[in-house]
Amino acid sequence: VGGLAALAAAWLAATTAQAAPFVVLVVAAVALVGLWLGAMPAIAAYIVAGVVMVIGALPPAGSAISTSDVARLAAFAIGSPLVIMLAVRAEWRDRDSRRASEATASIERLVSNERLAAAAARRELNAALEQVEQERIRLGEVAEAIPEPLIVYDAAGRGSYANRAALRTFGRSYYDR
Repeated sequence: VGGLAALAAAWLAATTAQAAPFVVLVVAAVALVGLWLGAMPAIAAYIVAGVVMVIGALPPAGSAISTSDVARLAAFAIGSPLVIMLAVRAEWRDRDSRRASEATASIERLVSNERLAAAAARRELNAALEQVEQERIRLGEVAEAIPEPLIVYDAAGRGSYANRAALRTFGRSYYDR
């Protein structure tokens, strides 16, 4: 692609007698190769176009290279590497963007799995709490059904539960000790 662009620029320069403006065609071709195919093909196009342009700019034996050819080669030598550098930067950004997208997708999957695990744990906890509440109600019913006084004290020695028989027998003050 670079060689064809250089040949087309040289042909256009020969037909119009203006060499320098057509270097833009070669730089644009290298840029398009860089954007479509990447930096390495752009470097290859740059090298091929450079060789073709240097060969085309060589003057016949005994004459000097023209100023327009020097300007054309200088513009190509400066412009194309800048374009290739932009293509390399675009590839790096594209790579970094892909990595960031992959990391985001991985984290989103992890978060989704954690949410599912948290929801399952929440359901399990709620079921256990419901079971404990049902056991507490059932124990309360059993304790109330016992005709003997029953008082439960906590570790600090305070009454935490007394059935009706205990309250009838000892009163509230015994429970509150």
